[in-house]
Amino acid sequence: MNTYTFPENKKYSWSRPCEILSMASYLPQSTLSNEQIFRTQKNPLPEPMVIRMVGVKNRHVAQPGVSDSDLMVIAAQECLKKAAVTADDVSKIVVNKFLGDRILPPTASILQRKLGVKRAVQCLDIDGGMNSFIQSFIMAAKCIQSGDEYVLIVSGGICHDLISRDNPRVSYLFGDGATAVLLGPSEKTHILSHYEFSNYDYLDIFKSTDFYSAAKAGCNTVTSDPSLHDMYSIGNWKDANDFIMEALKHTHDNLLESAGCKAENIDYFLVTEINRPLWENIINHLNIKPGKTISLLQEQGNTLTANMPMLLVNLDKKVSLQPGQRVMMLSVGEGICGGGCIYQK
Repeated sequence: MNTYTFPENKKYSWSRPCEILSMASYLPQSTLSNEQIFRTQKNPLPEPMVIRMVGVKNRHVAQPGVSDSDLMVIAAQECLKKAAVTADDVSKIVVNKFLGDRILPPTASILQRKLGVKRAVQCLDIDGGMNSFIQSFIMAAKCIQSGDEYVLIVSGGICHDLISRDNPRVSYLFGDGATAVLLGPSEKTHILSHYEFSNYDYLDIFKSTDFYSAAKAGCNTVTSDPSLHDMYSIGNWKDANDFIMEALKHTHDNLLESAGCKAENIDYFLVTEINRPLWENIINHLNIKPGKTISLLQEQGNTLTANMPMLLVNLDKKVSLQPGQRVMMLSVGEGICGGGCIYQK
């Protein structure tokens, strides 16, 4: 195994801490099975092979004409309702998406309009693929420390409609959905530690299309030309496996050290699900017990930017997180970028 140099581990103090006030998710009603995808493939694969390769049986898919912000606004409205917070109370709206309604203006601004926000609050997109939620979560916490009141993070959108119909690494993998998480000030510290890294050595393993080339080809929209249904590609992820294992072990250990706790003090672990084999490798490498984690891949597919917050929402639904319980979130995605945090309810 290669040895990599990682950023120095730092302890952060929160003079004005924050907490998760509410969470909500939305999945389109329509589902798509592997069998339905088989019928559109030039070279359909047996389902057992698909399960071994990506780990997905079913996925939720939006109807034609539905945009990223259409899914996001439903999750955002439910999230705000749960917290009894109005859209005009929010200081910032942060959107994580794969592509978004448009490249410009920010999808966050379009979401702001659909929420009916009357104040000119800051709205921004943070694009980071599967790791973008962790990036946004820590940034939002720092914004609250510096004076913001409520920060709304909304992740997800349309994924399945923007991938190759012929490449089995992606054609069976993705599903649609959105998640919203509202952060606000707290009297107690809830983010016990966080850590982030990037390594460009594996830049091209998980990547989207070259938008400049697509624009030169004269395409007005990404869905106007069937040839553009190849917006996301996956190379041989095994080439980066050693780095990912080392990076997440390094992140795991640094998070524990900064939080001043041990692995047995963590109640639940959430790990981003790029595909089933890679997720299993991470779980095994970190010796995470089955009862301490959950997976959504089989019935929801990979929802890209919504994957980590979707795991968090579903964990809370399943176990009803109690005050004092700790969740370690570990993320890795395109870049290769990753990191994590320990959140205490």
